[in-house]
Amino acid sequence: MLKSLVEKCKESVLYFIVRKLYINKKTNVESFTDFLSPSESYLIIMPRDRTDFDFALEIVNEFALGKKNLTLLVRDDQVSYLKLKCKLNYISVDKESFSKFGLPSEKIKDSLRSKHYNIVIDLNIQEDLFSSSLVSLSEASYRIGFNKSHSENFYNLIIRNNQRISEISYRNLLNSLQMF
Repeated sequence: MLKSLVEKCKESVLYFIVRKLYINKKTNVESFTDFLSPSESYLIIMPRDRTDFDFALEIVNEFALGKKNLTLLVRDDQVSYLKLKCKLNYISVDKESFSKFGLPSEKIKDSLRSKHYNIVIDLNIQEDLFSSSLVSLSEASYRIGFNKSHSENFYNLIIRNNQRISEISYRNLLNSLQMF
């Protein structure tokens, strides 16, 4: 009980920091009419959870079939698995990518700022402030993610998710995106 209270306090403080440092105060109103077709470059943030990672690869494969310029942001322990599955650009997230508070370090910030992405898709179903911060840092016009606490501050297209069965959440995301 005490640990969960301490964790909740820590998360609240980290969210406050993220809100002050990363969340863009000015949000442009974007038209979502046929926004996928003209978009050239995508950053897809892969989930931390191994089971979710496997389901998320289905979404990556769909975008790869569309011949889009994809960059995947993956944890360093997932890179070797990813290389076996598909040949795409990726940014590896290692220990040095995290600040001492678990937020993005200057190294990963510089890596994201050096490229421009039209669309960023965060495939983490569970709350992950690190990934949500990266979405804001990317300055992409279209930021897509699953419904979590404070998701309205990070994403401009929020997909409803199923917390118990992640496969359903990824199918919902894919079905939603196919409407555009």
